[in-house]
Amino acid sequence: MAKFGPPEPFDFTQPAEWLMWRQRFSRFRVASKLDKESGEVQVNSLLYSMGRDAEPIYGSFVFPAATEAMPHPEYDFNLVIQKFDEHFVPKRNVIHDRACFHKRSQRAGEAVEAFVRSLYELAQHCEFGAGKDEQIRDRIVIGIMDKEVSQKLQLEADLTLERAIQLARQSEQVKQQSAERVEITVNEVRQKQYNSTRRSYDKPHQGYGQKYNENKLNCQRCNRMHD
Repeated sequence: MAKFGPPEPFDFTQPAEWLMWRQRFSRFRVASKLDKESGEVQVNSLLYSMGRDAEPIYGSFVFPAATEAMPHPEYDFNLVIQKFDEHFVPKRNVIHDRACFHKRSQRAGEAVEAFVRSLYELAQHCEFGAGKDEQIRDRIVIGIMDKEVSQKLQLEADLTLERAIQLARQSEQVKQQSAERVEITVNEVRQKQYNSTRRSYDKPHQGYGQKYNENKLNCQRCNRMHD
């Protein structure tokens, strides 16, 4: 059975990295079967893995009163993680996040894949709920640079997010292939012109030697041609 070590201690000077570190610890928790242990073991493992600076932060948390269903809330792993989330992750402004999402358009030279990935990332904090796919779909239709593709997408009454992404990718691929064929053709024409020029340059100048020889006269004594 493979043994898995916890991630490196958390860098408390980089609170923005908390979500990434938390994800790493979650994977370690499952891979090492730590999630099968008691809440006390899990919470202590979390604090130990985070490092010594986690202790005073954990000590500042206010937990609900103990109940029969939760006799030790300070050892409820999910609750402790929630407390650390509240500590490290500032409350987001949904209105601002949605404004950033709705202003996002495909940039010059940006691939469709990168544009779509950016929309997914922005949508994570917009709290669109069940309508997230429709919002991303509409943003692709409006924000894509290729207006012909945008018009084509608008004409599909039952357009889905998957279909919008598929058509946008296909159009981009066709244009890239067409551009590559044009470049190949241009290079072939240039090569032919270059070869033709070289042949013309390397061809001997006929007539020069003949005219030169015509200006020579045979010697009357030896009957040979001299300059």
